[in-house]
Amino acid sequence: MPLRACNALTFTIVFAAYGLSAAMATVCVPPEKPFVPAEPQVIERYEDLLRDDFERYLTEIAVYIACLDEERRRGFEESKGVTRDYRRFLDLVE
Repeated sequence: MPLRACNALTFTIVFAAYGLSAAMATVCVPPEKPFVPAEPQVIERYEDLLRDDFERYLTEIAVYIACLDEERRRGFEESKGVTRDYRRFLDLVE
């Protein structure tokens, strides 16, 4: 196989593999912020529901932040691998 064809094949395989890993990236979805009514009578009437909404939000935001942290870590590790592969690619084509 000619060197140019081999380099093109290597390039295609490397970037196809990283395309698959990008498809496996986690999607972190932020929770919906709790609604707080402006009227004190409504707050009193729905106190239990509002409290549950706040507690749900605080639990879900912690999960969301952990997801972002994990996705950042995964992206950083992936980028290190892509950088290594890019160096190898440049060595082949130069």
